[in-house]
Amino acid sequence: MVKISIMKLENILQEKITPFNNWQLTKFTFDKENYYLFVEIDSGITIVTKKIDKDEFQDTLNDVTNSFEYITPQQREAIFNTNSDSGFHLDYQPSINSPITKYVMDYVKNSSQDLNQKVDFNDKSIDAQDKAAILSIILMNLSRDHMMRTIETIAFKTNQAFPIKTKHPRTNAKYQNLSPKFIDPNHWEKYVNQDISKNSKVIAEIKKNNEKIIDQYLKNAQMDFNEFTANPREQLKDFVANCNNKLNTFS
Repeated sequence: MVKISIMKLENILQEKITPFNNWQLTKFTFDKENYYLFVEIDSGITIVTKKIDKDEFQDTLNDVTNSFEYITPQQREAIFNTNSDSGFHLDYQPSINSPITKYVMDYVKNSSQDLNQKVDFNDKSIDAQDKAAILSIILMNLSRDHMMRTIETIAFKTNQAFPIKTKHPRTNAKYQNLSPKFIDPNHWEKYVNQDISKNSKVIAEIKKNNEKIIDQYLKNAQMDFNEFTANPREQLKDFVANCNNKLNTFS
């Protein structure tokens, strides 16, 4: 194994390690082609390249971080910048043990057919860079649980490392409290940690309530949803469902 540390020169000099630059490198074969797998072992970010090359790594990293729509554009840029300055530095660490890397490599080894079904890699319209970015994103979304853990970890570490300062309210602004148009989810507290997969009535109630939560948010949120490449409603359904995951009610 090889441990990759790609960090700003001033951080190297200060011996200061920041999040998102603690990479483990592994070689693998897929569809009869050799690739390199970079896993940021503290956050779960996955980058695939054809060569151990700084420019190729950064190109794919840019594509991958641009897909992180759950953090701000400034935070996505900060993650990229952490890995874009001086010093593409390789340290050999034979004892490194990353569960995330093992999880991904086990999938590549045992599920190559499933990986092939996710996208047609023989499509000639997909160039090498796009293929590397697609592979990278797929390997970060191998399962719903893995995807959600990765998103939560990246979001948490991003907000710790690159917090966005809250703006002070305008002195002349008027604010009002909105009355909720939905039932407080605590209404279903008695079902927490219970398997209600066969209780269709309760599941239907929770799903309907989740839709009301999303409707009210979308109606009143002060943001331009046209900036999102993904459907915000579907993303919010995933978010609300994840908040209710102890009830096993994913809408």
